[in-house]
Amino acid sequence: MGVGSQTMWSILLLLSCIFSA
Repeated sequence: MGVGSQTMWSILLLLSCIFSA
């Protein structure tokens, strides 16, 4: 579950950077 959580958070961070740019 740890790996899945890290992947989910990584995707959310990437989306945040894209939308904020």
